[in-house]
Amino acid sequence: MTGSDTVTKRDKRSDGDYQRAVGDFVNREVIYCVSGLVYEIGTKNIDEWHHLFRQDDWETPALEAIRAFSPEYLRELLSEDDVPFTAEDEPETLARTYLNHLKQQDSLREFCDANNVDPEQNEIYEHWIVSEWLANRLEERGEVIERDFYGLTIWGRACTGQAILLDNVICSIYDEVTP
Repeated sequence: MTGSDTVTKRDKRSDGDYQRAVGDFVNREVIYCVSGLVYEIGTKNIDEWHHLFRQDDWETPALEAIRAFSPEYLRELLSEDDVPFTAEDEPETLARTYLNHLKQQDSLREFCDANNVDPEQNEIYEHWIVSEWLANRLEERGEVIERDFYGLTIWGRACTGQAILLDNVICSIYDEVTP
């Protein structure tokens, strides 16, 4: 992604019409906040529900490990996997290109395992009942989903303090399905 792509995405996401449309999308797919319920039940039976309170982040430690690689080694890795880059690319660009490649291949965890890198643990702050359709999309992006919390499909949201319609993961799902 180039700098102008980032600015365009940021500008679009701050547009009122866009936010209203994403808000409508959230109103259709996110049903109800059940954080209190999940907390009360989850803490009484923590062995069964511990996964609803923490989320593994493989991306951040993977990027740190990749940044430690020499530019020559990164070029070698990218070449082996036929990932395009230019000879003028800065080390940070090479690192992000390789990280994006790993993400596209859904192999961040495998990379971390092979390089003895542990995930960071992010706290889950909120729990929401969501539609099965949204649960599938969130799970594809590494979000915490529980498909049978006493018959409910729960999304463990690892951020708080802002409207769901502003979450990057929600906006990226909306952008993917909306022409």
